[in-house]
Amino acid sequence: MFPVGFLCRVMGVSRSGFYAFQSGATHQTSDLEVGLLVGKRFWENLRRYGSRRIVAQLKKEGHVLGRHKVRKIMRQYGLKAIQPSRCCARSRFFRSQDDTEPQYNPAQPIPCGSH
Repeated sequence: MFPVGFLCRVMGVSRSGFYAFQSGATHQTSDLEVGLLVGKRFWENLRRYGSRRIVAQLKKEGHVLGRHKVRKIMRQYGLKAIQPSRCCARSRFFRSQDDTEPQYNPAQPIPCGSH
C-alpha cells in the first residue's frame, strides 16, 4: 500500500481534493451546464442582472456557484448587463437670472435629456 501523499503527487492532485472526492462531497458542474443556468436567468431578467444578482438567484434555487465562476461564464458567452437610462433630469430646480440660489418651480416642465 502506498501513502496518500505519494499517490496524490503521482496523479497530480491535492490531498484535500483527494479526500473531498473520497467523501463524495464534491460535485462539479460543467461550464456548459453553468452557461445554460446563467444564460436562462440573464435573459429572463431582460439583461438587467449581473453576476452578483444571478448568483443570489441561483442560490435561492439551490445551485451553489461562486460569483467569479458566473462572471467568467458571462464573459465567455458575451453576456453583459445593461443599465436602463434615465429619460428625464432628476432635479426640478433652476437658477434665476438675478439670483444665484436655486429656485423651485413645480409648474416648470422637467426637460428631458438626450440620454
